[in-house]
Amino acid sequence: MLRAILFLRICGLAASIPQSASESCPDDVTALLQREGDAALQHPGFNILQVRRTMVKKASQCAKKYYKKLEFLNLPPVYRTAWQPRKLPMTSRNLVIGAGMGTTGTHGLVVALEELGLHGYHYKDARASANEHAREHKLPEFLTEIVEGMLANTSQCHETIENFDFSQLPENVDYVSDTPFTESFLDVYFQFPEAKVVLTTRPSLEWAKSRRKHGNSPPPVMRPCGLQGLKEYSDEDLAAMLEAYHDLVRCVVPRKNLLELNLFEEGLNLTSSLTTFLEDRLPLVQAGGAERRSTKQHPETPAV
Repeated sequence: MLRAILFLRICGLAASIPQSASESCPDDVTALLQREGDAALQHPGFNILQVRRTMVKKASQCAKKYYKKLEFLNLPPVYRTAWQPRKLPMTSRNLVIGAGMGTTGTHGLVVALEELGLHGYHYKDARASANEHAREHKLPEFLTEIVEGMLANTSQCHETIENFDFSQLPENVDYVSDTPFTESFLDVYFQFPEAKVVLTTRPSLEWAKSRRKHGNSPPPVMRPCGLQGLKEYSDEDLAAMLEAYHDLVRCVVPRKNLLELNLFEEGLNLTSSLTTFLEDRLPLVQAGGAERRSTKQHPETPAV
């Protein structure tokens, strides 16, 4: 009965309870309700449809401004300068997203997050404890599909990103950073609207010159499908792409959930900054870890 009332409230149905509430909901909302169920009741401030409406409007506006800036850069016609809201479920799950592009101090961020007790993913970095194959310099199984999809042809690349359900990240992933999350930032954040975002930055021209040692990496743009490696672009164009990306992150993430850090500035205490920013999240993550360990030790105990 409680589940039926939840369906009624979220889907805005009439007073009578339908035979199948899921038939009256949009597919993406139904998927979210089926996955989170009672979790939605435990987070009464997380109104799924209200959050989705707000996010669609905000993300669409920010994406439009972003792609407008890219029109003036040396990108080939094959690059798609448009973004559509995803038809995949949102989640109220507490996630930390490292939104900084590579060579902005992301490895240092990972070390600090791990020291704070979080477990997460950073491409093939063995220090990121949620990647069980990192020591072999391989990707975790849960991301192989999308990373390989980004290397495929243009149509397959877009299709892979648009249909990849980031909300299905394993429960032991408390934070994410680097490829494919930076290149898909808007898609990831759209599914985790409650996430806290750490944007590592550095002066854009300085970044472009330093990043050239990774010349085959994609340029710093959203969904770089069909684009050549960044070595094919001028420092000025790369710097402008990076600045446009930073503005996109600043546009879409509420100020209270965004921490911007230049790790190349002297006197910055990274651990202290992260502790202050994530103070309300760290106890939740630690409690979640304890709960997961308890569940593994006592498999007969139903998960809460």
